[in-house]
Amino acid sequence: MFHLGAIALSAVMALSISVMPVGLQRETQTEKNEIIYYDNTGGLYGETKSTTYNTVERVHYTSKTLTATYSLAYSYPTLTFSPAVGSCGATAGGNVVAFYDRYDENLIPNHVSGTPLFNTFIYSIGDQYTSALITQLYEYMAGGGVGMTEEQFKSGLKRYCNEKGRSVSFTSCMSNGSFDYSKMQTNMKANQPIIFFLSGYNVMRLSTADGYDILAYNVSTATHIMIGFGYKSYAFETSNGTENYDFVSISSGLTGSNDSDFFDIHYQTHIDDALAVNIY
Repeated sequence: MFHLGAIALSAVMALSISVMPVGLQRETQTEKNEIIYYDNTGGLYGETKSTTYNTVERVHYTSKTLTATYSLAYSYPTLTFSPAVGSCGATAGGNVVAFYDRYDENLIPNHVSGTPLFNTFIYSIGDQYTSALITQLYEYMAGGGVGMTEEQFKSGLKRYCNEKGRSVSFTSCMSNGSFDYSKMQTNMKANQPIIFFLSGYNVMRLSTADGYDILAYNVSTATHIMIGFGYKSYAFETSNGTENYDFVSISSGLTGSNDSDFFDIHYQTHIDDALAVNIY
């Protein structure tokens, strides 16, 4: 479903299926790839030596309630261009700049940001101008190296926007060292995307069948940077009680990604930091 855009030096495939008690069934199809990029040292974010796998979870329920939902656009930026190994931060930064290009098209010269749709917006797909943006961000953030720190990401984004006559501010969505879902919601409602700095991550797609939902995950142990543009929270009533899920609408930067992708904040991930970002 998703591709990390690098050469797999070795791959081992395994299939295992396990059925849990009635109410929640998990079928796990594991495809493990030992993908050698570069070792992650010094808090660098970018593809590293990692394991990836796919897993499918089926949630059987008697009722389902959408308890919270919000989106910054009808269709948000999902740029995936990667100028080099370990450049996920530049791709993520490109999706932030593309979001704000709607309000100042000087941010990405010659690029058409998208089309208004009533009180929302449909963002354009990537083109040569967004690729040039990401390449420039990669140079500013990583200096041609592999991966980048959080500070390099922020300074590179600021440098690019300052050159376009704009400023950048960041607001923490953390509380006592842990991700604060409520803070994220507040900042998104202030029209600010969220930057996730992750040690291990997932990208999930949700579909509905008769009496159950299917959660198809792509999971990686790599460090990564992704951008959140919305959220959905569900409460499933099952024979085991209430199952609660919180998903962030994500622009993962991975090849094959689109705006139906979610990040499950409770599943196989560690959120090192989360920042709301404003370009003004």
